[in-house]
Amino acid sequence: MTKGNQFRISRTATLRWKSRLTIIPALILTVVGVFTFRTVFDLAKTSDTEMIINVTGQQWWWEYDYPVQNEYGITQPIITSGQLVIPAGTKVLLRQTSRDVIHSYWIPALNGKRDAVPGRVHLNRIEADKPGIYAGQCTEFCGLSHANMRMEAVALSKADFAKWVANQLKPYASPAENTIGQRRRNSVYESVHSLPPSERHEACRWNSRNCSPR
Repeated sequence: MTKGNQFRISRTATLRWKSRLTIIPALILTVVGVFTFRTVFDLAKTSDTEMIINVTGQQWWWEYDYPVQNEYGITQPIITSGQLVIPAGTKVLLRQTSRDVIHSYWIPALNGKRDAVPGRVHLNRIEADKPGIYAGQCTEFCGLSHANMRMEAVALSKADFAKWVANQLKPYASPAENTIGQRRRNSVYESVHSLPPSERHEACRWNSRNCSPR
């Protein structure tokens, strides 16, 4: 075999090896890409959701508004803050907006992030596979206390969620006199009424019990 033939054979073998090194990663990326796009579209799907919760961001907390949904025992609107309470195994549609600046709602274990923009409503589909507490963080810088703009979803079993709803719908009862609950309520009441009028209005709107007569 001449040197020229050896060179051609060696070059052909090298090209084949390089082709394999190119084709194999391309096939792997193609397979990964197909499953990734499919998952992204599945997570963005909202037509199969079973429950609706309105989420409103503002500096620097989240408001959760549960509209009437008789199938879940919610016979009148429930408005809460601090923790998002949902039934496990239920596809929940969050309708997100903001009262002031742009916020971003993101609980990694439940879905990707969605911005909450003033004047707009963005849809976000979440689902907790099992009961538990799922933490998240606002990912849009929204002011000096941005680090405090956290969120927490509490997923309950169907039975526990029904108990939570029933408890939220109960008429408010003031704590008994001379108890820790009564003293704490008095402290909150005094703190709220020491705020400037604009901030006091916001605190009262967030929880009217803070502003009711003691």
